[in-house]
Amino acid sequence: MRGKIDISDGLWPAFWTLGVKVRWPANGEIDIMEYYRGKLLANIASLGPDKKAKWFSNTKAVAELGGKK
Repeated sequence: MRGKIDISDGLWPAFWTLGVKVRWPANGEIDIMEYYRGKLLANIASLGPDKKAKWFSNTKAVAELGGKK
């Protein structure tokens, strides 16, 4: 995916996917791109041993990418 995203206050743009066989978080989630509070995130959620969502994330500040803060 290549695109421009609007990071105006109040927006939370994201490009993500979910599994379909079971309920979240057991079906998993992949956030390919998510903007949140001045950062771009790439996240994976899976079911942890405690049966709650376990998150694995990488983040990059928008300012590092040449965008607006």
